[in-house]
Amino acid sequence: MADEPDNLVLKLLREIRGKQDEHSEKLKEHDTRFDDLDKTLETFKFQLTHTFGLAGMANLQAQHTDAKLSDVADRQKKFEADFKKLEEMLSKD
Repeated sequence: MADEPDNLVLKLLREIRGKQDEHSEKLKEHDTRFDDLDKTLETFKFQLTHTFGLAGMANLQAQHTDAKLSDVADRQKKFEADFKKLEEMLSKD
């Protein structure tokens, strides 16, 4: 009878140790998965930053092009008005 409580305690301690080993393995698996996830997120962050940078540059280029087109349109209107005046002058003679 004296051995029973000690055996019971040892049995429980072994079960606890076994569960701790299982938990340690699970934690290692989770660490590996989190490391992979961190790498994936870093890659995504880089790609997203790069994409937004390109989008920003494209937006600036579009604004620059729009400004040039607006200038060309204004110059065309001026040329058309000048040409019309010239035609009117020539038709009077």
